[in-house]
Amino acid sequence: MKKLVVVVVVLAAILLLAPLGVAKRAETRMNRGLDKMVEQFGYLVVADRKWTGGWFKSRQEVTFEVSPAFADVMSPDKLEAIFKEDAATADPAEAEDTGSDDSEHQIAGEEEPDAADESAEAAEDRPPASPLRFKVINDVVHGPVLGFSGLGVARVDTTLDLSEEVHARIREVFGPKRALEIRTRVGFLGGGTTTFTSEGRTIKVEGEDEEISYETLKVAVGYGRNADSYDIDGKLPKFQVKSDNGKQVLVTGVTMDGDGERVKGDLYDGDFEFRIEEIKFEEPSGNSGFSVEDVHYLLDSETKDNFVTMAAKMGTGSFKNAAVSSTGLDIKEIHYDFSLRRLHAGSLEKMFRGMRGAYAGTGDAETTEEGGAG
Repeated sequence: MKKLVVVVVVLAAILLLAPLGVAKRAETRMNRGLDKMVEQFGYLVVADRKWTGGWFKSRQEVTFEVSPAFADVMSPDKLEAIFKEDAATADPAEAEDTGSDDSEHQIAGEEEPDAADESAEAAEDRPPASPLRFKVINDVVHGPVLGFSGLGVARVDTTLDLSEEVHARIREVFGPKRALEIRTRVGFLGGGTTTFTSEGRTIKVEGEDEEISYETLKVAVGYGRNADSYDIDGKLPKFQVKSDNGKQVLVTGVTMDGDGERVKGDLYDGDFEFRIEEIKFEEPSGNSGFSVEDVHYLLDSETKDNFVTMAAKMGTGSFKNAAVSSTGLDIKEIHYDFSLRRLHAGSLEKMFRGMRGAYAGTGDAETTEEGGAG
């Protein structure tokens, strides 16, 4: 009896004291994970982070900032200039008309102000824009016992720090339950799994004659130590939009499945499948309604002898429409397949790394052979 009491006391002490040691490990692992994420997604930087520790629970507050290089590329002024340039290229007549107007001004002795100079001057006079920031809050339950989530270093529930006004608006549309739940289980061996869940519901669009409903959406993303491997598993069984006038859009059987392993740096071998069982549009007259089955996008990448082969398949199964059927045409499948062979693995990885560095504004972002910090 005494031995049993001793065992119970020891186990109780372990369960009570273990979270204190695991909490420190959880903080280290989560900070390392943040640094790794920022390294992989170069358009984000961590502007501030704060850890408030507790016995069984802690809270981490992280403020992200869009990298200056990415924000500059996506600035309204530059996007507007790109759109104008594209429009001028697409419509040469418009460009010719502009040249004619310039000639008339020159004949009249008037000087047409240079729009580019005006834009540059306006940009110089404008005060620098504040960096785009948002805050993420992670509520952390320390392991080793994580309730129904099993065993691990930590279980993390993630939310965005939004104003009460925004929260109220979201609750008004989606109801009292969270529109999106994000939960992460941090494993003992360096990996983890993040699960995104939106519980099924019906939404009535305010001021519209439409109703949106969907069954529970769930996407789980697993990753190994140092993100050397990954797997994706997601599904949305049904999504539907119904109007009072009889129109309906129905999407069923949305799935995604993939996995991969790091070859070198930012280069992974793996495969990915995205499928939709059926898309159907119905309307009262039946003339413009259609259905299409097995919409899919498949991607496969394999490295052998330092050369990469990439293959992609995009397409559908049968396509049905009253107007098409009236012509006697029976579309059983549509597909577009392409592949790239014997791509040099080192050069391809360097290109991926350079693209990431460009987003971060650091040029060619250097990484180790294992793909970055451990």
